[in-house]
Amino acid sequence: MAEGEVVNSETQGNEFVNSLPEDVRTADALPSLSKFKDVGSLAKSYLEAEKMISRKGVIVPTERSTPDEWNNYYKALGRPDSIDGYELKKPDSLPEGMTYNEERTKQFAELAHKIGLSKTAVQEIAKWWDEGQRAEFEKLGKDANDYLTKSTAEMKKEWGKDYDANLKKADSVIVPIFGEDFQKMLIDTGLNNHPAMVKGMFKISQALGEHQLTKGGDITTKDQYSKEGLVKMMNDPRYKSMDPLVSDEGYRKQVAEYAQKLTEQGTR
Repeated sequence: MAEGEVVNSETQGNEFVNSLPEDVRTADALPSLSKFKDVGSLAKSYLEAEKMISRKGVIVPTERSTPDEWNNYYKALGRPDSIDGYELKKPDSLPEGMTYNEERTKQFAELAHKIGLSKTAVQEIAKWWDEGQRAEFEKLGKDANDYLTKSTAEMKKEWGKDYDANLKKADSVIVPIFGEDFQKMLIDTGLNNHPAMVKGMFKISQALGEHQLTKGGDITTKDQYSKEGLVKMMNDPRYKSMDPLVSDEGYRKQVAEYAQKLTEQGTR
């Protein structure tokens, strides 16, 4: 035995380990080295370790890292090559009235790709977001329906047998005062059935009292029809024009009704 050689029971009989340089055969290294019997077993172990490092080892970039190094890092974490790789798509079904914002989804995918999120992470986030939006939309719809049902019941109780008549009065003032665009907006948004809107329109009809409204916003008074008023209505372009873009069949009917009322008034 050479002078200074480390003697350990773990290496006795292991010619390969004993043949290694003395500075390698330290007390700390011997437990690991004693597992190998020859150069072949050591080389095989090294190659397996190298495979493991290339498969699992990820070097985190620094502020000095290049864009390519960052891209390789994101790719190792599972980021797809493009936003299409996230495979985000419209849900198979949506509650009635709920829309899917495709442009917003694309913007989210672009941001996720920019900051290096993996496909799995993005799909889980999108799933969580979609489920939350659906639940919130359905809750808002339920709350609105509950409020409408409760408020309608209160109006029916308040108006009693006059409920249907009051609804008609409320509806009758919308177009003459606010126009057809406003009426369409109320219908499209559902506000035409909102109790506050219905009551507000009904109050307007009450404020007008005995007055009646024509489609163009002209006000006439019951039992005060005149020939002058009839002539004025007949001179209106909506009545006398032959241009289909100007003439108004509804207004023509109102003129006919006015003429009939004028005749009835003259016979009383």
